[in-house]
Amino acid sequence: MDLENVYNKPVHKIKKMKKLHLFFTLLICFQIYGQVPSSCIADPVLIQNYERDFANMAIRNMYFLQSPDTQMVRIPYSQLQAIMEGMAAIRNSSYAEVDTIFNQYCVHDRSSFPQAYESILVYVDTQFQWTQNWQQLQANTGIPTIDTLVLNYGLRISNFYNFSFGNLAEIQIDSIINIYALMDSLKQVSGVVSAEANVIIGAAGKINFYLGSVNNLFEFFFEFNDCFDGCDNYRKWTFTVDPSCNVTYLGYQDYGFFQIEPLPNPILCNLFTPVPKIDSSEIKIYPNPSSVLYIEAKTGTKLNIYNHLGQLLKNIETVSDITEIKMEDYPTGLYFISSGQKVFSWVKI
Repeated sequence: MDLENVYNKPVHKIKKMKKLHLFFTLLICFQIYGQVPSSCIADPVLIQNYERDFANMAIRNMYFLQSPDTQMVRIPYSQLQAIMEGMAAIRNSSYAEVDTIFNQYCVHDRSSFPQAYESILVYVDTQFQWTQNWQQLQANTGIPTIDTLVLNYGLRISNFYNFSFGNLAEIQIDSIINIYALMDSLKQVSGVVSAEANVIIGAAGKINFYLGSVNNLFEFFFEFNDCFDGCDNYRKWTFTVDPSCNVTYLGYQDYGFFQIEPLPNPILCNLFTPVPKIDSSEIKIYPNPSSVLYIEAKTGTKLNIYNHLGQLLKNIETVSDITEIKMEDYPTGLYFISSGQKVFSWVKI
């Protein structure tokens, strides 16, 4: 499926004239390699390094399905869950290609529309008094609608430009959000003329997610060669994940606008060490799911608690064989508890 056609939006602002010609080459090596069991538990390293990728895929899926959630600035966890769990299952599977994708070529979602971009461009009418604050790079304006958005989503004015075609503020966004819903909110304010994503030209790499009736499908693209306005080559790896977190690798496809080129030297980010195995032989966490958390472990056991974004919430040292952990101030959702090489998941309800 071509997401650019679905959304009727270009991925890049500039298109090369040479790419108007209809010639390209494909080398397809699709073959089902056999299903392997896996785990849908995402370790904190995956969450910390791929949270923006999760958001990108969720935003595209919401707009493709015309979900009412597209009106929400905060991306609902329900939209992220299948993506995060599917990515975790692929990451935790035993296929050799997983190391190629995550550790050697470090594939991220950077070139698809729409995305959770880190900044937006807002065109304003400087005849409105409040825009003077933005011209002085002060995000707060005295306009409640704007100031609430600034406070809730960590908005900062990084630059202000006075061009012949318009006056615009470059707004940096500290949180990972649905910027399209944010822009819709800003456009309701008198004095805001229009807003658009601050698109990064030349970014390479893409991860597609397709929600299936049974299995979900993931495509990982490593793009290379002349990527300023559309890469000439890519390799795509395709996986499916079933509801039981079993993973099937379907093979890879090489694309070349002029000809198939070999993969360049790997990037070697080496983000991941071997995935910790879930081990309850010494530590027990229960009930799960629940509204209260108990940890059964030796006195003095040290643990870390992370939220679903991989952010550290608590450092704990158990004070008895059974320790109650106070979590009433934290929202419902998925949490991770780590102790040494052991990682546990817990769902607060």
